[in-house]
Amino acid sequence: MENKTIALQLGLPETATDAEISAKLAELKGLKEQNVSLQKEKENLALVNITNLVTQAIAEKRLEEKDKDQFVELGKKIGAEELEKTLKAMHPAVKLSSVLGHQGGAPAGEQKYTKLSEVPADQIATLRSESPDEYKRLYKAEYGIDCEI
Repeated sequence: MENKTIALQLGLPETATDAEISAKLAELKGLKEQNVSLQKEKENLALVNITNLVTQAIAEKRLEEKDKDQFVELGKKIGAEELEKTLKAMHPAVKLSSVLGHQGGAPAGEQKYTKLSEVPADQIATLRSESPDEYKRLYKAEYGIDCEI
């Protein structure tokens, strides 16, 4: 009577033998071990994904290196998708000089010339194509007449 109940619970016919019941139990035990293994693999892949998201955010200057562990732990709690949304909502750090621009004067490396003869010969063609107004101003200062480009 006991084998009949066990066989029915295992999805076997009530006439199942002890060998069939043992085989079904072994199969279920194997499936349980496989399930545990797959769960561990899934957790490892999720951790790798979360770590990659945090590393990418650090590279994009959204986070600092010192905050890496904190955000990895946050990712474990809320999941990779929510962490990705959170990191995308954060703005990358920018240098103050790039926000303010060059309001204090000419940018580094760029000089103000008073006449065309002060411009190095290898930069004249570039100046003419990239800054025609400046070229015209320097031409007029050098030769005293307007330049027609």
